[in-house]
Amino acid sequence: MPRLLTGDAFFALVDKDTAAREKIATEKEARRGRKEEHAKALTEWKTRDDAWKERNNAKREAWKQALGEWEAQRDLAKTEGKKWTGGKKLTLGGLEKVEPKPKAPALPEVDEGESSGWEDDDDE
Repeated sequence: MPRLLTGDAFFALVDKDTAAREKIATEKEARRGRKEEHAKALTEWKTRDDAWKERNNAKREAWKQALGEWEAQRDLAKTEGKKWTGGKKLTLGGLEKVEPKPKAPALPEVDEGESSGWEDDDDE
């Protein structure tokens, strides 16, 4: 049998569905905003991370050069038969620690048990 589309029960279902659709749209917009903020935070982090890598690589290259000079002096002393008094082998020392990568925003929990109200109870 056809249903009356102007009844109070039908309008209540339409209102409920409209509210659910609006809620979904606002959640989608909020997710989009969080995603854009996260993308911006990632690009800022990436620039800081690249600078961190450059600083550590520069320190590592300076250490390699100083170590090469130290080894050259040590080898020269060995070939001349002199006692080496140049000290201990140079160490790299502490490098800067990496800044942690920004975490993705947490997603809100979704209730799976909530229904849209459009179930048809007349099919029994």
